[in-house]
Amino acid sequence: ISSFSIDMTGATFNEAKNYKLVTNISTLAEGDELIIASVKTYSTDNITGHSVLSTQVNTNNITATCCEDCFAADGSSIYNPPTNVEIFTLETSSLEGTWCFKAASSGNYLARLNKTVKSNYAGYYSAEEMETEDLLKSASWNVSEENEETHAVTMKSNCPLKDLTRVYLRTNIGTSYIFSCYPSGSQDPICFYRAE
Repeated sequence: ISSFSIDMTGATFNEAKNYKLVTNISTLAEGDELIIASVKTYSTDNITGHSVLSTQVNTNNITATCCEDCFAADGSSIYNPPTNVEIFTLETSSLEGTWCFKAASSGNYLARLNKTVKSNYAGYYSAEEMETEDLLKSASWNVSEENEETHAVTMKSNCPLKDLTRVYLRTNIGTSYIFSCYPSGSQDPICFYRAE
């Protein structure tokens, strides 16, 4: 829904921005604007409904936020997300067959941080940092369909750390309220919403 806002400088027209659930990942294209959200809905102290990846970055993860008022009742769309919801621009990586996710709030790229194999590390690298091959790999993601019915997607980082299994971006709601990287199948799956 579009709206007007009025302050001491006058009136501003706020154009509606709507994001629709991606139901076919083969339609993803460079330049798409995406929101990363949970497939599941929750009922907790901090999250009621879907969790959404936010603009708040922590040491080794990214805070999940809730904007359930923005979701269509059937979960098919997000309408006018608040400014603390991260918007990603999809870019083709120079690593063949993979994607990079550029955050609108910082201009940096979502990555499985190239630190230790024993922890769940998700964060960002700048374009300059990604001139290093290992960090480029860490910020280059294979995207595949995880569940046709729920439209869950699998995001797998190409982080080159030896014996690393914690390379899948997932959401962890309950004791934590975060998005981070975990082994395959652990925690909860994610999905994409794309700007219309």
